[in-house]
Amino acid sequence: DGDEEDVPLAALVKLALAAPQHLVGRRVSKHFPGLGRFEGAVASHSSRDGFLVQYDDGDEEHLAPPQLLRILLPVKGKGRKKACGA
Repeated sequence: DGDEEDVPLAALVKLALAAPQHLVGRRVSKHFPGLGRFEGAVASHSSRDGFLVQYDDGDEEHLAPPQLLRILLPVKGKGRKKACGA
């Protein structure tokens, strides 16, 4: 019907990703208790290991899709645009 719906994160992370390779290169930010917040990027994806995230400090970890979706940063310059005259 053209309406935009808000979908809770809990529902989104349960959906299968149609093109996980499109997340390669995306920036992430994750809080590690007792250590602080670290940023990095999705380096690769494989069906066996999930997403490889490489942090700016040199650390890396493999994450499953639900874990990755929780730490993805918004894409810069690709925010929602509002229709004019609506």
